[in-house]
Amino acid sequence: MNVIFTAILISSILTLIIFNPSSVLLTFSTAVEKSTKLCISLLCVYVVWCGFSALIEKSSLTSKLSRLFSPIIKLLFGKVSLKTKELISMNLSCNLLGVGGLATPYAIDAFKYLEEENNEHAKNVLFVISATSIQLLPTSVMQLLTQNGEPNASYIIIPSLIATAISTTIGIILCKVFK
Repeated sequence: MNVIFTAILISSILTLIIFNPSSVLLTFSTAVEKSTKLCISLLCVYVVWCGFSALIEKSSLTSKLSRLFSPIIKLLFGKVSLKTKELISMNLSCNLLGVGGLATPYAIDAFKYLEEENNEHAKNVLFVISATSIQLLPTSVMQLLTQNGEPNASYIIIPSLIATAISTTIGIILCKVFK
């Protein structure tokens, strides 16, 4: 994949140099400026949610959260340890809030426990749920829309909920069928 992206990048730069050499520097400086603004904007969202999740962990709300998600976890993942339930609960919570980057560390830690438990099916289901992730509140996408001048970024909530619900449902069904 890196080779493909590198080839596309090099061919794009060469095309720009051949057909419009005067705009090469302007194009690069504009791209750097926009990407920096995007990174800082997304960083702010992640910092808030990282702080929030750290507070949840420190206050022992993860055990209450795992009890809330316990019926769903048991149905989807089968029998898993208490620590695995807590990690899966945090992963599901972050994904529901649309903060997939924050959900990833919890999924990785849950994978380690599932590996120790030798629960291959649960690992597959967790991978599918993490990749498709139902989002009740797509905060990252809403932040991008707001940053790009969209006055009503909340219009994305219903389409995002529908799309992620369908993809997650299909993924879970396929995991159960090809168990």
